[in-house]
Amino acid sequence: MDIGASYAWLQMLVDTSFASRFLVSSEGKIIYSNPAARAMFSHSEREFEGKPIDMIFATESDHNLGMPPLNQPTRVMAGDHQEIRGRTKDGVELIIRVGTTPFRTLGGTYLAVTCFDVTKYKEKELELLSRTAQLEAANERIEVANKRISEFAYLVSHDLQEPIRKVASFSSLMKTALAEGDMKTALHASDVVHASASRARSLVTALLDYCFDAAAALNIESINVRDAVEHTIGDLSLLINEAAASRIPSFSDEAEGLRESRILA
Repeated sequence: MDIGASYAWLQMLVDTSFASRFLVSSEGKIIYSNPAARAMFSHSEREFEGKPIDMIFATESDHNLGMPPLNQPTRVMAGDHQEIRGRTKDGVELIIRVGTTPFRTLGGTYLAVTCFDVTKYKEKELELLSRTAQLEAANERIEVANKRISEFAYLVSHDLQEPIRKVASFSSLMKTALAEGDMKTALHASDVVHASASRARSLVTALLDYCFDAAAALNIESINVRDAVEHTIGDLSLLINEAAASRIPSFSDEAEGLRESRILA
């Protein structure tokens, strides 16, 4: 194959390539552009010929990132680790990768420049990164929710244990009192069992209401703190009695009844 035939084959390979290819002189001027390059940047062959290669870049900074120094041309692929922007004749910005390969002939030094439009790939990459961030945020919210659920379950179980414990304790006391014919103690123990069972039922009802209304808007209302304290003391009366704890005797007559319950316990 003679030189002319070899050149024709080489010309055909470059012209039919899907990659955008330029031949650039040592002065940075475009000597040749293949059809893919002209289509990518929306320029004609005449509009490219003799023009500086920096016309395909959006800014001087992009040009510096994509092109090696012309006095020291090197073989390199740029755009993998930094974003390089190109610009079409219509002003549309592209995200590109740029490969450069220097070569020397008897006529001088030239630079083969290959451009790849990766705009769509970058858009997909950003979309995936965004979705990954959303999934990570959702996982964090789930972890927080699971932690709160565990804490809530612990508190609920703790609150339910005491009324149930009182039912068991005073049921035993009532059985002993009945066996001994102590009707006064048996009746009092029966009242405590009934009150504790009602308390447990109210706690379960409140728990169900909370679960159904957890997603609803907050409904803030006033409560009687003294009543809440008295209920809590009543629920914990067995523990208070076992620990020999004391309290300030300034609450209601109902508190006196609770104190008598602890004494009987």
